[in-house]
Amino acid sequence: MKSVLFRADAAPHIGVGDLVTLINLSRHIQIKYSDISCHFMVRDFPTARKLITDRKINFCHFLSQDATPHDESAIIKHYIEYHRIDCLIFEVTD
Repeated sequence: MKSVLFRADAAPHIGVGDLVTLINLSRHIQIKYSDISCHFMVRDFPTARKLITDRKINFCHFLSQDATPHDESAIIKHYIEYHRIDCLIFEVTD
């Protein structure tokens, strides 16, 4: 099975568009390719958590709101290795 990791945020100061777009893209990928699992990584803002819960996303890692770029890079690297991610798609405004 192939895996894709989507990285986006949804917060009051940036809106939800990036995350909603990637959630919709993941749905289309899973419809077309049943052998692809989709994972998400988002900062732990209430708006993002609600979207992930409402859309019934199975695989999601919530980053601390105050994670530094260095922290985030290390977390992404570990997640990719641990879950054997094949593709990473970013949509990050901040």
